[in-house]
Amino acid sequence: MQIIHKAEEEGLVHVADNKQSVDHIICNCCKDCCMNWRLPNPHKFVAPSRYQASVAADLCTGCGTCVDRCFFDAIALEGDGQTANVTPERCVGCGVCAVTCPTEAISLKEVRPPEAIPA
Repeated sequence: MQIIHKAEEEGLVHVADNKQSVDHIICNCCKDCCMNWRLPNPHKFVAPSRYQASVAADLCTGCGTCVDRCFFDAIALEGDGQTANVTPERCVGCGVCAVTCPTEAISLKEVRPPEAIPA
């Protein structure tokens, strides 16, 4: 568990693939060297989790940490107050944005029931 937590803090996305048609993998992928993140649309590489990032606008200071950490370009600073805003269609619910939010303005909310996740 310490390795998993350290990987999250470093901004790595946990990926597990357990299908009969593909070799089984467990990986903590980084945006810089993993060849799959260099694909034109990395959304096709991972299936979304049951969760999605949610921003408490009153806690967000607009520091941009979450924007820098998001592999999927799902977060942008918007509005006069420059608060983080999540684009639901792009968010896969990996949680990398929430791990190091200095004000804990980002959390993961369950948005998809377990039975809706592709097998």
